[in-house]
Amino acid sequence: MKNEKMIKKLVKQNVLFEVQGWENMVDDGELKNEDVENLSSETNLMKKMDNILKESYTNGMLESPMNDIVMEAKHIKFLGNKKLDLIKAEIIKEII
Repeated sequence: MKNEKMIKKLVKQNVLFEVQGWENMVDDGELKNEDVENLSSETNLMKKMDNILKESYTNGMLESPMNDIVMEAKHIKFLGNKKLDLIKAEIIKEII
């Protein structure tokens, strides 16, 4: 349970960091609000989370973009796909 909470927290931080980056790009004139709305759709955010997890498997760790918290990727794989899908769905509900 502790690992699940940490995984959820780290993945959510990564997604929020990415969304904030898109919003900054709107402020800089590099993206339009419509682009951010499209990028922030449930489908695209799920893809983003899948990419975050895949990258963590490749790097061997899941890192927070906001602080120095790190989790070994092996703890993520132990949960299995069904549990990870539930975690991703919870994150989507919280940020949309």
